[in-house]
This record gives sequence, structure tokens and C-alpha cells, in this order.
Amino acid sequence: MNLYRKLKRIFVIASASVALTACSGDFNEKEPNKEYVDLENYFEIVDIDGNEGVAIIIDGLNVGKGFIKEGNCYVPYECVREYIDDHYYWDNTEKILSYASSKRIYDVVQGVEEYKVNGAVNTYDKIIVVAIDDTAYINIDFLVMMNASIDATIYNEPNRAVFNIAKAVETASITEDTQMRSDEGIENPIVADLNKGTTVNILGDDNGWTMIGTEEGLMGYVDSSKLSEVSNKERTFNQSWMDTEPYTYISKDYTICLGWHQMEYDGGNDSLNSMISGADSLNVISPTWFKVTDSYGGISSIASKSYVDKAHAKGLEVWGLISDFNYDEEGNYYINDVVSTTSSRRELINNIIEEATGCGIDGINVDFEMIRLVAAEGYVQFMRELAINCEQENLVLSVDMYVPTGSNAYYDRESVGEVVDYLVIMGYDEHWAGCGEAGSVASLPFVQQGILDTLVEVPASRVLNAIPFYTRVWYEDSLENAPEGSVIVEDAINGDYALSSKAVAMGTAKEFLEKNGASLRWLEDIGQYYGECYIENRLARIWLEDKTSLTEKLNVMKENNLAGVACWKLGLESDEAWDAISDYMK
Repeated sequence: MNLYRKLKRIFVIASASVALTACSGDFNEKEPNKEYVDLENYFEIVDIDGNEGVAIIIDGLNVGKGFIKEGNCYVPYECVREYIDDHYYWDNTEKILSYASSKRIYDVVQGVEEYKVNGAVNTYDKIIVVAIDDTAYINIDFLVMMNASIDATIYNEPNRAVFNIAKAVETASITEDTQMRSDEGIENPIVADLNKGTTVNILGDDNGWTMIGTEEGLMGYVDSSKLSEVSNKERTFNQSWMDTEPYTYISKDYTICLGWHQMEYDGGNDSLNSMISGADSLNVISPTWFKVTDSYGGISSIASKSYVDKAHAKGLEVWGLISDFNYDEEGNYYINDVVSTTSSRRELINNIIEEATGCGIDGINVDFEMIRLVAAEGYVQFMRELAINCEQENLVLSVDMYVPTGSNAYYDRESVGEVVDYLVIMGYDEHWAGCGEAGSVASLPFVQQGILDTLVEVPASRVLNAIPFYTRVWYEDSLENAPEGSVIVEDAINGDYALSSKAVAMGTAKEFLEKNGASLRWLEDIGQYYGECYIENRLARIWLEDKTSLTEKLNVMKENNLAGVACWKLGLESDEAWDAISDYMK
């Protein structure tokens, strides 16, 4: 809903709520209503926990309700995040407000007159955060001190905190004395009298009546004929700002080729040589060493310094991967509690940094795939805080992200992409086990769209796209012969059937088709070869990954000037996969 429609809805509701203050009866269009609205009702101001209520007005939008306590005005956290600055994070469990800038972490405990900057205490002459039930309220003076891009003024009768944060606004002047009304038309009650020459902000379209706002935060409608020509006004902001340093990034001056080295036990560290045999284009290896193991920030580690030394000797950087696939007895993934709670989030970060510096790796690769919507804000806060710690230790920070869809938008690629050195698109699993439909693991359109959608939010110079070194063999069985774990597919034309699949290496898939005499045909629309065959009355289908299909994907990456390629996973590729990557890296 855009600003105008939001305001329109608010005024429709407000007009109804102030009707009791207007004269009853029908109004003739030519007879203006002379009644004034009750501004307390108009702004829907209510007391909060025994404190005087305050309407929060941001760029003409009545966005919420705060309060005044001991002469200080407090703004609800939700309004601050949505309209002012989403770098604030409220931990409702430990009652801590945090703010992560590019270099520092600010913490405020509710009810105290101090804040911390990277752990160092700074005194403040007023309480910064007040928690009432499950809602946090932030002192308006602290918000202004922290952010140079806002102006805020408190007005009385009624109480309202007026924020101006837009860098530019449309303005006009009142050309003759008139009234601002609660809705379009002179039959509506008056919000305020406006004198000739008064400058107002334009909030809505000209429909004969125009929605406007005053500097004092009053909002309503005026006859459009009483307005001068609209002009644009640039706002200037004079407040100080505690932390203005921009984000900086570790940027490689070469095309990156990252390969994930999956291992579950420390014995996997001995397989480095075999994993990289023939991988001449590889320059970064990411061993899956670290796992979140509880709700308090604990991790397991199979990191090996000798592995790092060997990788370095072969010209490889090592970016250790941290995953979040562990869960409790009820099936709840630990990571969601960890990132949402300040002490656990900090413990996890400290453990990651300690392991990284202890074994001498070059970077961290965050692979959190089990974040739930309820923990989305905590996840972004975790990435912001981890980025600060990684920069202090000169560690490359990369993060793995799903191909963008509406269902995973809460991962907030834009915010996370702002703080990491590299964002890796997991450009595979278009079709996966249990999805209920056979198809390609990574068709060309899927890869293309994933890249384009990601580049809307993150610069290409900091984006890698991951390609699969695997595909799936899909099996269609009769219902009578359905394997355990199959998905039943309803097919009104050919009859219902059971669908199952298994992931296989590139070479395994090709050998399977050749062994069973399947013919291949090129599917131009998806950029892959396709083959099928019957094995004991089972239909087997494969969308093949080979040098040709990988080349198609790599060409898209080159066309979009990405920072490089990632590969899942080492050990599943065929020799021709490295031929394709070698051509891409040239």
C-alpha cells in the first residue's frame, strides 16, 4: 500500500471517529461544515501504561502511538524499524536494544541511562529504552543523536512527534485563507485554518482536493484551487551522527572459483588432495567444518590447521563453512533461538571467530538454510555483527542464499548483501526430493532469473553463483510398487503414480543413461540434455548436467559480470566440468 492510500485510509477512519464532534444532519455541498475535529480523536491518541500518549507522524503518515514519560518522548520500536532505521534490533527475551553500524555495535538495556559501544560504557542523561509488555519504546532524543537523516519535533495539543526523514518533498503555498478538512469536500469538518502564504507538503494526488501536511504534523485536505504550483524542496539535516563510516569490503582482483568440500568427520580432512585433483581453476575451498549444536551459540568443529596449511601451499584460500541443520527433540532448529537472543548470538560469533583465527583460515562461509520468519530480524542482526568481527580479523565473509522467491524474501538479501564481502546464490535445487514434480536441478531460466533478481539488491562485483555438480534420477512407479518415501502424483490423464528420486554425480548420471540405452535430446528452453528409459516397468528420467549445460550457466554469469562461481560439491564433478569452468575463468 503506497503512502497516499495509507493516508487516505487513515483519514477515512479518522473522519468517522470525529463525526460525533460535527453537527448532525445532511450537509449541502454548497454549505461548508463549520465544525472542527477533536484532534485527540483525529490522531487516535491514547495513554500508554499511565503515560500521556503521543501520535507518531513520519513524513505526513500517522504511523503509531508513543508516550511521554518524565518529560521524554518514546517511540515504538516497530515504527523505528519500519520507517526510520532498520538497523535497530530488539531482543525481547533479554530486553536489550542493539544497533550495528558498519564498524560498531551499540547496546542498550531497557530502563538504564547508559549505552555501550563495542562493550565500552557511555553514560546518558535519560533512560533510552522503556519496555512495556512485549513492546520496546525508544527515546526520541537518542534516535536523533544516532541518525543525521532525521529531524524530530514534539508538538502539543494534541501531543505528536513529527519526524521529517525524506530527503526531498513536494511543497506548495496556500494562495488564500482556507481550511484544511478531514476528507475531500467542504461538507467534512475542519482540521485547521490555513493562512495565505502557508507552505504545506503535498501528500496525495490532485483530485480537486489535495491531501497535504503542515510542518506541525497536521494532515488533511484542501481545495486544490487554493494551492500554488507544486515545487520540489530538498531537506537539509544538521544533527550529529555517532557513526558515519561506510561499509568496506575485501574484494579479490580475480574471478573466484569456490568449491565446497563436504565432510562430516575430521577424517575428511585427509581427502583434500583427492578432492582438488584436476581442479586447476579452483582458488577457494570451503570445508563444511562448523555446525550450530545448541540454542546457546555452541558449535562443533572439525577444523584442521594442517588442512589449511596444505590448501595454502596449493594456492587455495580456505573459507570455513558454518551450517545450521541441527535441531532439538521437537524438531526446532537451534539457529532460530540463537540469532534472536543477544547472549547466544554473541556466543556463536565468538565461537566462530575463535575457531577461524585458531586454524588460520581466510574466511567464513555462512550457510544458514533453516531460518524461519520469526527469526528473520535476528538473522540480519547476526550477519551485521559477524561482519564487524570478521573485518576486525581480516576474514572474508560470504553468505549462501536461496534463489530469490517470495517465500524466502524475509532473508533480506539487500540488508545482508550490504554487510558481506560476497553473496553466493545457491543456483540449484529447482526441483528437489519431495517437491512433487520431476524436473531439472538447475534449468537455464531458473539460473538466469535467480541471478537477475539477486542483482536488483546486491552488486554483481560481490555475487557468486553456485552450480551443481550433481543431478537427479527421477523414478515413476505404479502405486502398487511405490518405494518408501515416494510422493503420490495425481495425473487425471495417465493415471496416478509414485514419484521418487535420488541425487547422483554428473558422471554417474551419464553412465546410467548409456548403460540403459537411453537416447538424449537437447532441450533448448532449459539448456540441458534430457534422457529417459524404462527399467523393470519403472520410468527413469534425467535432466543431465554436463559440460554443455554448465557452459550455458557460466555464460550467463559472465554476461552479468559476476564475481565468480561456486560449486556444490567437490567429488561429484566430471572432468569435463573443470573444462567448462576453465574456459569461464579465462
